[in-house]
Amino acid sequence: MSKNFPRVSVIMPMRNAEAFVEATLKSILLETAVALEVVVINDGSTDCSLERVLSICDPRIRILDGFGAGISAAMNLGLTAANGNIVMRCDADDLYPVNRIRDQVAWLDAHQDYVAVCGGFSTLD
Repeated sequence: MSKNFPRVSVIMPMRNAEAFVEATLKSILLETAVALEVVVINDGSTDCSLERVLSICDPRIRILDGFGAGISAAMNLGLTAANGNIVMRCDADDLYPVNRIRDQVAWLDAHQDYVAVCGGFSTLD
């Protein structure tokens, strides 16, 4: 893939995630070994979620206006806009562990007979 075309598209539906979205995006954007884009779908946020996203000046972030029709419609919009040949999902209140993207892409590259991979998770209260 060229530098202008991402290998990975991370789709992030967002609605009223002001308290979390900045940390979420920063956890994804730590990835530098894999060309990526983050497609944020603002699905009718009424808080300052959009402003938080806009405050992160990173050209890998793209923002789409959702239809306010819920997470499934937001995901579908993100899928139609994704440019990467690998698609990942991240809710606007999740954190990606360091090297998650790199490691999962490497695993998929090493296991060409698979089309999907997932990992464990931890719940924080």
